[in-house]
Amino acid sequence: MGSSSSKSNQGAGSGASRLAPVQQGQSGSPPDSSHTARTPMRPDIRRQILETIQASLHDVPYAIIGGTALAEHGGASDASEVDVLLGKGVSKASTESLLMKRSSGRMVRRDHGRFGFVWRDGTVFPIHLVTDVDLILPLDVNADTQIIRGTRIATLVFMLNSKAHAWQNRDSDREAKRERDARDIVFCLKLLRAQQGEPVDPKRLNWVYNKNFWNPFLAAFPDTTVMFRDAGLSYDG
Repeated sequence: MGSSSSKSNQGAGSGASRLAPVQQGQSGSPPDSSHTARTPMRPDIRRQILETIQASLHDVPYAIIGGTALAEHGGASDASEVDVLLGKGVSKASTESLLMKRSSGRMVRRDHGRFGFVWRDGTVFPIHLVTDVDLILPLDVNADTQIIRGTRIATLVFMLNSKAHAWQNRDSDREAKRERDARDIVFCLKLLRAQQGEPVDPKRLNWVYNKNFWNPFLAAFPDTTVMFRDAGLSYDG
């Protein structure tokens, strides 16, 4: 993948607010958890966390995913945490140990087995480590990641696939979270259309080209039919 990402002035939810579903639901010692961040992290904080992760895991297969990844692609983000997807065979325990060892004390284990990054004022920003087995999303570092401003971020194609996976597998707060997934999917589609890159290998979109996603999603959000087409994506299943 390329060494940089084109930035967009559109937020991750840009345009999605105009998409109304056909049917919408109602919609050291561990730091003190009371100082855990619950508000969106500022861009400078996000940048410091990502640089620390990259410096610590430069020789480990991983990718930044979730809202933080979309923010690095140019989207608006209200994320207060960072999601890190680990490659095949990489354990969460060994990764935590490596992060703590290489981060000069900035990465710490917290109460109740959680993990986070300590900012200058003592605020702890959660770091969620997940394996490709946890998410059923195999990670190919060469195909599924790119370097953006010096840190390893999941590609738009991978993010689109992961959001399609999330949309069809939600269980708690289903409708509200699906609405958010839909906004993120629209953001990915708009950037993919703008980039007009090489055709996407269908194997990289196994959760998009899926009967549990494609028809139900287009039925719920009919306006996205054109967006998928304009992004060069179609499915006959």
